[in-house]
Amino acid sequence: MIKKILAILLMVTGLAAVGHWILFSVQNQKKYPDFEMFKSGYVNSLPSFLQPLFKNPVFSTFTLLSIFLVAGLLFLNEKKRGYKIAGYCCLFMAGWQLFSLM
Repeated sequence: MIKKILAILLMVTGLAAVGHWILFSVQNQKKYPDFEMFKSGYVNSLPSFLQPLFKNPVFSTFTLLSIFLVAGLLFLNEKKRGYKIAGYCCLFMAGWQLFSLM
């Protein structure tokens, strides 16, 4: 039961971070002409306690990659089909994070 709750919390945390990035990029695409200004605006849009984690994009990407991998593995250890699907979705998101590092 604890593993399921942990996996759900990790998945929701990772999806919230990715979702925030997507929403911010769609809403502020024209506001920031330069990508460096865009990244700075994104970091400034986060709460102050999260800003140091996202100033280094490699660190934040590895953190999200780890979050999705752990959640995916925890979900895949469950027997129900819904958890397996959630596990594969988390592994897909981990792959997305890995691809974004390249």
